[in-house]
Amino acid sequence: MIARIQDGVRRASVRGSLALAAVALGAAVLVIAAVVLVTGGGGSAPEDAGKGGGADPPARLIVVRNSLPVYPGANVDQAAVSTGLDLRESYWIPDQPEQVIAFYERELTGQGWKIEQTDATVGDKKDDGTQVTVSSSTFVKDDLSLTVTVVPNDKDPEQGAAYLNLLIEPAK
Repeated sequence: MIARIQDGVRRASVRGSLALAAVALGAAVLVIAAVVLVTGGGGSAPEDAGKGGGADPPARLIVVRNSLPVYPGANVDQAAVSTGLDLRESYWIPDQPEQVIAFYERELTGQGWKIEQTDATVGDKKDDGTQVTVSSSTFVKDDLSLTVTVVPNDKDPEQGAAYLNLLIEPAK
């Protein structure tokens, strides 16, 4: 009889320990979730936002940035940085600038962005005497402006065929 009571006490003690462990695990999950919500952490949130300009971007710019299409095969070169008013991010792209601009014009207008301006500006001469063309399109939605700028990458083709910069800021 005493053995049964001792066995029952041991089982109750184990169940109590498991219940306590489950409560502790649940509390830890809630704390982590709260930290993620407060800091905006998550898969595509810009972990480095603010490091370039020394300020945190407005939360709504992070929301907009996370809603933007990502060019297929893009590799982040510079994670999102901010001056506190804007948000900027740069990528290496496997395709030519014309394809990248066409992708963003198609995808962003599908999300309700309106094309405000499209430019192809001839820049400085390269070592071989030819000139670099900088392609850009500026889009507006609500009170925000998004500028997509793409330049060909001839110096380090292993990185990608082009370099893409996205800039989100208040519309002018």
